[in-house]
Amino acid sequence: MKQAQLMLAGSIDMGAVEQSRLDPFVNSVMCAAVTAAFKPLAYRLGRSPLGRARALERLGHRITAAADHAWDRLMTRYFMVFEGPGERLRLGHDVPPLVGESLIAPAFEHPSEPALVDLFAEFDRTRFTGRGSASVDWAVLHDRMEWICWFFLSRHYDERLSQSPFSLAEVQQLQDALVP
Repeated sequence: MKQAQLMLAGSIDMGAVEQSRLDPFVNSVMCAAVTAAFKPLAYRLGRSPLGRARALERLGHRITAAADHAWDRLMTRYFMVFEGPGERLRLGHDVPPLVGESLIAPAFEHPSEPALVDLFAEFDRTRFTGRGSASVDWAVLHDRMEWICWFFLSRHYDERLSQSPFSLAEVQQLQDALVP
């Protein structure tokens, strides 16, 4: 039980480091379309000849930010998916248990390892139930980590996740493309 909890804590911690490094890129990709659409509006408002350029520019930025946020929430809820071995999960929906399994394996029902307890204290808003683990806005780091924590927790013993995501032929194609 201790080893399983430490392994899970390590996986979540590594996921958090990876996600924090990716955060600026995730944010820019999530809202790229909206930013591109609304940037001309903010620019035009900022060039107002009426002497209210700064106020109008701030308004343009607020409109853009609100549109970005709404877009991110819609994309997360309806379009973003995780394609894993044998399953397709929507990021905007609660992490489901594996078929025929409990969402929380017995080794994790009562977390006792401080590292795991601390990570769930930071990233789990469900009070360790998994209900409400859906990501609302994938562009928000803590929101992503909520879903990722529950994914790792619910799939800790899933052997399919230790399989290579690529066939031997695909690995060879990748190596051929990378090695001159």
